[in-house]
Amino acid sequence: MTSKWENTFDLIKVNGTIEDVNPAMLSHIAMAAFKNGKPKIGFEFLEELANSNSIDGRITLYNIYLDYYLLNKKKELNNAIHKIFHFWEKHDVVPVAPVINKFVDVCKEAGWEGHHVRISNDGQCSHCQNYLSPITYKTNFNKLSKTVINDIIIGDDIFQKTSPKELNNFKSFIRKFKPFDIVIDGLNVTLSKTQILNFIIKRFTIEGKKVLIITRQHQYKSNKWKFNQDNFYVYFLKNNTQDDPFILYATLSSGNNSKFVSIDRMRQHHHKLKKFNLHKDFIRWQFGHQYTWHFDDLIKKHILVDPVSYNSFAQVKNGHWHIPYKDSMKALHRPAETWVCLRCPNE
Repeated sequence: MTSKWENTFDLIKVNGTIEDVNPAMLSHIAMAAFKNGKPKIGFEFLEELANSNSIDGRITLYNIYLDYYLLNKKKELNNAIHKIFHFWEKHDVVPVAPVINKFVDVCKEAGWEGHHVRISNDGQCSHCQNYLSPITYKTNFNKLSKTVINDIIIGDDIFQKTSPKELNNFKSFIRKFKPFDIVIDGLNVTLSKTQILNFIIKRFTIEGKKVLIITRQHQYKSNKWKFNQDNFYVYFLKNNTQDDPFILYATLSSGNNSKFVSIDRMRQHHHKLKKFNLHKDFIRWQFGHQYTWHFDDLIKKHILVDPVSYNSFAQVKNGHWHIPYKDSMKALHRPAETWVCLRCPNE
């Protein structure tokens, strides 16, 4: 807040490294840099904020960034907007609504074309009619799968989730019967307020999918499991076993075409994967492989929500920027449903 703001860098070196600085402080340093005409330094701290996964809701920081160019470097405004959009694209940032609304207003004042749009199930923009890019990973699927299975699902202390014997039995079962097309979180489904298991099973058996339901032993005697469909398997875990690691294991072990059905957002696994720098790839995989459901009060029917087939983060197609945004600061555990389409003049 003073002319001595750059002394911060020396204090960081004395006290440790930039990785030790909390996100709020990083944000204030970046704001000071933009206020004092040092955008290069400001962007260095934006990168650090992105690495700490604390960038999407920094409303004041984005406002100061835009104000710097609006007041001092208006000729460079379009390039500055593109730079932020590429930054969001690089780091899978989904900004909050006040941030994207500010950018839309500034873009329109600068002559851009801007619209709030819908993205169809197959990834088509309702305004420009371009299709969003398909989902890709920044690492390969095999590396992602191996890391999730070995370091997250199994981990250092197997007794926190299951027992070695139960895990080995399950792994033998998977090796014998995989690949599965669909893995269903049986406990998750049957704990829902409305019984939808039969609805889900019917959908996939009609399609000829090979289905695995993972549930708990206490549900063994329930009539829910008396099925006679082909390609239908049920695996019963002990009642105190954590089931979501087994659901992920079965799905990942079945290959990149296998998908799972659950309303569990797997938040704990996102956090653990940060140290492997794979949490963003895991979220991309999850968006493209997880079915969820809800009950539509209007039509009085269950709706199974398919995974998305397109990249659910910022991207540019044929000169049109497509930016997703969210209503709160909370982390997204499903693809954003709200988007803007922006096009720079003369592009």
